[in-house]
Amino acid sequence: MRLIFNLGRMALTKSEKEVLAKEVAVKIKDAKGAAVFSFKKLTVSDSAKLRRELRKTGGRVQVIKKRVFRAAAQSVGITADFAKVQGSVAVTWSDSDMVSPAKASFDFVKTHEGASLVAGLLEGAAITREQVESLALLPGKDQLRAMLVGTLIAPVRGFAGVLAGTLRGLPVALQAIAEKGTTV
Repeated sequence: MRLIFNLGRMALTKSEKEVLAKEVAVKIKDAKGAAVFSFKKLTVSDSAKLRRELRKTGGRVQVIKKRVFRAAAQSVGITADFAKVQGSVAVTWSDSDMVSPAKASFDFVKTHEGASLVAGLLEGAAITREQVESLALLPGKDQLRAMLVGTLIAPVRGFAGVLAGTLRGLPVALQAIAEKGTTV
């Protein structure tokens, strides 16, 4: 992947913007999941925290100009109304996890004033802001695995409890019989 660095100039040229839009379109189209959010202020520490969170799950984030992103979004089927979007735009994506970009973006938007979700992609299909929020509220992959293991182990644990209760009751019954003076 090629990145365009804008050293020494104020603005990207039209051809550089087109190349950047194509690169972003390819990234988010190939991703399992992507989420787009807008923000008004992003500090370096906030950006680093978001990047760290996404990196744990194989995700990435890129801040991009609205016009450039609008061109990339339209080429992959995102039809959000970018005229209403306030501030800058960032896109989060992951090639390995569908939910982590939505979760990271949703958590960022929740904790930052002036930030809002715009749209997303799920396995190549465009999704709305509401769908991104719903996706973000799903339990994570590890949590779902833990819930599955708990569900699978519950009958075994219950059976073991019944057996243990029976074994605990046996000495009590034998003691009661011994106190009565009868033999077994």
